[in-house]
Amino acid sequence: MIEIGFLALKRTARQLYPSCMMIGIFLALFSVCYSSVLTNDYGFIDEYFDIIPNSNEIIVKKRIQEGRPLYAMIYGAITSGGMYIEDLRWFRFAGIAGLSLLAFSVFRVLVCVGWDRFRSFCVSGILCTTLPFQLYVAWATTSIFIFAAFISGLALLLADRAVGVRKRREKLVLISGAILTLYAAIAIYQNAAMFFWVLAAIIMLKPEATLLDISRRLTWYGIVCAIGLLLGFITYKVGGHFYSIVSEVSDKGDLAQDVSGRIIFFFEILPVILNFAFLSPYHFFFSPSDIPHTYAYMREFDNNIVGDKIVAVVVFFAIMAGLWLYFRGSIRQRALKCVCALFLLPLSLVPLLVLDTNFFAYRMLSAPVSLVVLYAYFAFLGYISLRKSRAHVLENVSLAAAAYISVLLADYHVRNYVVIPQVEELEVMRFPLERQDIAQAERIHVIRPAPGPWETLAPLMWLEFGQTSSRYSWHVPSMVFLLLRDLSPSHMHKPVTSIPGSPGDTIEPPPGSLVVDMRNIFFRLQAYRWIGGEDVPGTLVHSSVFAVHMDENNLYYVKDSCSLQDTAPPFFLHVTPPHPESLPDHRKQYGWDNLNFDFVWHGVFYEDKCMAIVRRPDYVDAHVSTGQYIRGGNEIWKGEFRIKEGDVTP
Repeated sequence: MIEIGFLALKRTARQLYPSCMMIGIFLALFSVCYSSVLTNDYGFIDEYFDIIPNSNEIIVKKRIQEGRPLYAMIYGAITSGGMYIEDLRWFRFAGIAGLSLLAFSVFRVLVCVGWDRFRSFCVSGILCTTLPFQLYVAWATTSIFIFAAFISGLALLLADRAVGVRKRREKLVLISGAILTLYAAIAIYQNAAMFFWVLAAIIMLKPEATLLDISRRLTWYGIVCAIGLLLGFITYKVGGHFYSIVSEVSDKGDLAQDVSGRIIFFFEILPVILNFAFLSPYHFFFSPSDIPHTYAYMREFDNNIVGDKIVAVVVFFAIMAGLWLYFRGSIRQRALKCVCALFLLPLSLVPLLVLDTNFFAYRMLSAPVSLVVLYAYFAFLGYISLRKSRAHVLENVSLAAAAYISVLLADYHVRNYVVIPQVEELEVMRFPLERQDIAQAERIHVIRPAPGPWETLAPLMWLEFGQTSSRYSWHVPSMVFLLLRDLSPSHMHKPVTSIPGSPGDTIEPPPGSLVVDMRNIFFRLQAYRWIGGEDVPGTLVHSSVFAVHMDENNLYYVKDSCSLQDTAPPFFLHVTPPHPESLPDHRKQYGWDNLNFDFVWHGVFYEDKCMAIVRRPDYVDAHVSTGQYIRGGNEIWKGEFRIKEGDVTP
């Protein structure tokens, strides 16, 4: 008996070995791709409030009110004793582990329907490095959502087995199991649970699939999903009845009645879904070179939205044309299959479309974005089918390149849009708390950054990416509490007040306050580093009342012994390029560009030091004249230098 048991165990281990090895490969891949979330200590938006002591009850009630009782139980149990900021990395690691399981489940389904292992591996990797999954991994609060997607895949597999079963009792057991499994996923996060339809698309939309097979599977899958969503909606309404905390899922908590309004809302979401590979692709490819820390940036940001819609239209028609080539059959059959593929998109958005809300974000779009990526792959296969020779080689090379680029983009987005900005934001808030005498302060008064894309430390602010945590009033006390717990535990319970402010606002803090100013956060970060002992970036190009340094991106105006009177006069910045035609149209008649600025919009004053930062003029071999002047009067000081390609000449 022992020998038989040992042989059975050995046989099972051999069968599981390839699966475990593939999960390990995905875990290694995603650990490298998302390494920045594991090697840095930071929180993101709601997490600061979620992990402080005594917030657990509120968090659990809020999640139950949102129709996520299973999520409430898991998250509430883990955070019940309060946590430190560094503890959040374990949530993020759990998210990476869950993502590895999800990628493996996609891989197995692709292999089972007939795709080879290499192509299945590449497609699975691409799906799990799209923007929503990047956010799930980078944002500890949402890392549990990945398991909702994984569990929904198990529900789909049960439902698929039920389709081929003839015995009623067995079919009923499998369908019931699928419904309950999907409901468990919905009870974690409704939108991630719609990943159910991604695996459904892989199984249904094979090139040779018949319309009868597609309709039969779609019917059974639809029954499972509809009942699961109904149970989820009942849970949502019951939770809303017992708890009245405001929810992000729905503005009113009612089913939407305006069908035309829901259709319009769907087409508002669609451009974001179809831009599956980039954060604002128009910005990367077509907008002029700029940084978000200029106040003219809002105009460029608005233009990006229009450009993204153009990109979305092009992507949509390219995918539809490729799907037409991908499917087999008559014109009518191909058309109906394309319609079926399109029909899955709104199905994957049902939790958003059926409720009376107009709010959406990337964390809600993991299923439809994955569907679009999958359709793009199918479309690519359709185009490849037109090539008779070396099609297989071209497909493998293209897929490998796409997977590699997708991993690089995921690393770049997570690192530069979430991790580094959040780490640096904590650095800005920590600086005055470390340098000032907290014991003498009656309270801590935080001036929050103004809302808008100009107050981001990321290359761009788009939905959740690039957000600043300190702009939200309910996050600020939690951020201060967690920092003080590390810096000065005896003072971590000091009262915290906060107000929003723009850089030019004059704000009088309450008497006896220790002030933490988070405005001009990009400039403040550079100034605090200089005040803390680091060298001013770039090369010294002029030394007078203010010393002026220049690097490849910015001009830095610094003064060691500085007073408010020194920063009050406006600064002039005049640039004369060698060729007037390179000037903007409205400046060509003058022959030079006027880039004057005020310190309050570009500078930071702290203790007795000050620094102002402006964008380096985008001209080559230009003469620069800068300084300060009295309005309507003479210059106070003036410096001149030239900008040459590759170097700076004083």
